[in-house]
Amino acid sequence: MEEESKFFDFDLEEDELDILMEDVNELLQDLETGILQLEEKADVEVIGVIFRSAHTLKALAGTIGHYQMAELTHAMENLFEAMRDGVIKPTAEVADDLLDALDTLKIQRDEIFTRERSGVDVDTILEQIHDLMHGEKKPVVQEKEVSGGDHPLTSEQVVQIEQYLQARRVVLEAKVFVAPNTFAPAARLSQAAMAAMDAGTVIVQDPTMDDLANIKHDNKLYLIVVADEELEDVKKILEEVVDLTIDYIRPYREEEIESRFEDDEDEEEFEDEEIDTLGQISIPDTEYFTETPVVSPSQKVVPVSGKTTPSRTKSKRRPSRDAKIAKDKTVRISVERLDNLMNLVGELVTDRNRLVQVESVLRAQYGKEGDISQLTEMTTHFGRVIDQLQEEVMRARMLPIAHLFDKVPRVVRDVARAVGKQVRMVVEGEATELDRSLIEVINDPLVHLIRNAVDHGIETPEDRIDSGKEPTGILCLSADHVEGQIQITIQDDGKGIDPNTIRNVVVKKGILTEEEANQLDDEDAIDFIFRPNLSSSDTVTEYSGRGVGLDVVRTSIEQLSGSVVVESQIGVGTIFSVTLPLTLAIVDAMLVKVRNTVYAIPLSSIIESLYLSEVTISTVRKQPTIRWRDSILPLLDLRKFFDHPRMKHGKVDIVVKPAVVTVTWGKLKVGLVVDKIIGNQGIVVKSLSPVIGEIPGLSGAAILGDGSICLILDIPGLINSALQFRKQGGFA
Repeated sequence: MEEESKFFDFDLEEDELDILMEDVNELLQDLETGILQLEEKADVEVIGVIFRSAHTLKALAGTIGHYQMAELTHAMENLFEAMRDGVIKPTAEVADDLLDALDTLKIQRDEIFTRERSGVDVDTILEQIHDLMHGEKKPVVQEKEVSGGDHPLTSEQVVQIEQYLQARRVVLEAKVFVAPNTFAPAARLSQAAMAAMDAGTVIVQDPTMDDLANIKHDNKLYLIVVADEELEDVKKILEEVVDLTIDYIRPYREEEIESRFEDDEDEEEFEDEEIDTLGQISIPDTEYFTETPVVSPSQKVVPVSGKTTPSRTKSKRRPSRDAKIAKDKTVRISVERLDNLMNLVGELVTDRNRLVQVESVLRAQYGKEGDISQLTEMTTHFGRVIDQLQEEVMRARMLPIAHLFDKVPRVVRDVARAVGKQVRMVVEGEATELDRSLIEVINDPLVHLIRNAVDHGIETPEDRIDSGKEPTGILCLSADHVEGQIQITIQDDGKGIDPNTIRNVVVKKGILTEEEANQLDDEDAIDFIFRPNLSSSDTVTEYSGRGVGLDVVRTSIEQLSGSVVVESQIGVGTIFSVTLPLTLAIVDAMLVKVRNTVYAIPLSSIIESLYLSEVTISTVRKQPTIRWRDSILPLLDLRKFFDHPRMKHGKVDIVVKPAVVTVTWGKLKVGLVVDKIIGNQGIVVKSLSPVIGEIPGLSGAAILGDGSICLILDIPGLINSALQFRKQGGFA
């Protein structure tokens, strides 16, 4: 028995788990966002949103049988109700306890997935909420839902009752009594209880049948019944019991439901959460709400205690039939199925390239006569359909980056409170879409940069006042599409990074000599913060050390074919710019030839291309350069970079006009010297085998139309490796 008690037995089918977890995660995020907002300013509409989230989460938990979770959300719901009535103010201390409760709910959410008890201490959290509710000297709101008159209910009974109410069943509350001198009063009350059982399902009975059998009663019986009949019919059934007087029989909590919200439309909203009595999980209607921006459609101001999200305004009309039909046109699909679709589309792209290759060869041999002309038309149409299919699948994989940004306010709040700072957030571009696989991977690097900005970028209120700044620092998080890529910017108005401090640290750690360090310009000096174990901060905290771990951030981002650059000005602030591709699955690339090998350069990294014969090569610091757009462009000869004895064997194409492909990585621009530019093509990215290992300058491979293998260049890794080789005297 002890071993079995470690596991949950939820009323939940495996195919329902993914849908449930998605709903629970969304509700938990809504709760966190709302709690952080309330810490800054009490808002009735925000309280209404988080009240509904807690209520829905409680119902979901009760439906599957996670009664501990239902009990905790019920306690939070009561606290939100007290806030709405103005009895309790949402202070920072209240927010702390609520966020502790929220963290406990997240652990309980994981229990649903693992079906194993975590052992989390729920009682302590419940006591904290109870103290908040009853610790005030002034009267607080009574827990309406956990009481039925003088008869307290368990959380399981509350959940049961609400499920029946939401299913629009008739739930009745009745109180009957017998006179003290009645013969066999316990028998009469037992008859009344059995009559109620005949009329429907009894949820609450006080006293119980065992109590009545042991003559434990005070001549009264309290019942909550889910009736199969109407109220009058149930009343008649009870009246048939001899020596029984009906004190009252009425719809359960009718008045409480009506007064629970501020207007009569709220009752309709309360009842319309679609959770049926069979434990089937449905999704609450979202058409009842319309979004209203707080600042502007593209910008939100977020205090340290949380983010100001759009307020929700309730519609006074129920959804129309057309709205419900529109809702039925959307379905949920698993990530695994989307990945499979993307893989299949990738195979079609490869076949499309192969078909184009075959069509090109046949056209060169036989011209455009007869079937060749039809093949050309079919190839063109097939290519167009594949492009459209690829675009649609890509859109299906896209998610608003708000899924990532919504988690940031909690991080900012926790760090700011821990280090005694005041921070106001400005969030922009939350609607910007990114491949969901990238959103998952970029989370940790982004959180690290955010922690750095709060912990070591923004000054304390006292230091800011001494510097002539406002005591509250500003942290701006934004996202935007730039030239086919997504750019995420983290900007603070803190003290900035001092390049002289970086120079001193570099010299102290023996990375550079004092003379070499002094020759660094400010940008190059600041870029050293991305070196391992190098920080510009005098102190390192548990949250961050500005520079400590930034090498991991840059490495993680570069593995995604992205880049991160930093700009900083002393006393003004720091900007980290993270650039990422929209997706990693299928990319548009320029195919080039170097000796016998074809390479692909992602188009997102290319500025332009030109023939080497059109420019004059000069030497700067023993390195080849060309004059390009009124600036000096360093050249990187890929023939030398990938030079290997095996490459010198075999037939090599005669190079007529070597070309230069100008690529960019952050602020760096480099001209890649290649033997030949083949053209642009969509390619399917395949990872290199672990047997091969990591190769500097290469991020993957692709299969071309003729079946040959094409290597994909990793521009950040390529440039970084080239810089290291040159420092070691390479490419001479």
